[in-house]
Amino acid sequence: MATVLTDQAQHAITQAVLALLAGADGVAIASAANPIPVAPGVGGAVISASNPMPVAGQAYSASATFTPAAASHVAGDVNGGAQSIAFGAISASRVMITSAALEIDGGTAEATAWRLYLYNVTPPSALADDAAFDLPSGDRASYLGYVDLGTAVDLGSTQWVETNIINKQIKLAGTGVFGYLVNLTTLTPANVAHIVTLHAVGL
Repeated sequence: MATVLTDQAQHAITQAVLALLAGADGVAIASAANPIPVAPGVGGAVISASNPMPVAGQAYSASATFTPAAASHVAGDVNGGAQSIAFGAISASRVMITSAALEIDGGTAEATAWRLYLYNVTPPSALADDAAFDLPSGDRASYLGYVDLGTAVDLGSTQWVETNIINKQIKLAGTGVFGYLVNLTTLTPANVAHIVTLHAVGL
């Protein structure tokens, strides 16, 4: 036997369907100009091609090469200037740096601990190789803190150190970060590639 719906029931069903089909304004039927709000993208805005959904757990890995001059660098000097570490992450998203590695492509042991200072844009200070590291007022807004890399172990033709379980959360301005590589003990580094690799996950 067929069920006959009352006018009130039919109206309720119609309103429920319309609510499901409503666009971002919550009233009109969804269209290209009034899309269905799926979920918040970066910054809480509705997802779109230019504002994709952040994917928690998305893995990123990127490297930067710092090449210092073979001259005395006193403790706290910059090696090779500022360099970009291009994660290719969602712009302006949050990521967690989980591990880092430093590879020095030379056979001479460099007896110093290393530190990587991080920024969300190219540091305005634009410190050159062999300049003393500083955090001037113009750099403060873009400064993200630092990661201690440790002292590289002599592996013969290569020097290597890695640091795991860093779990440092940072907020990007673009899709990656920038850094200064700084020696913490006075030394004369080899004029070879000092490659820093960062591994991170999206939050």
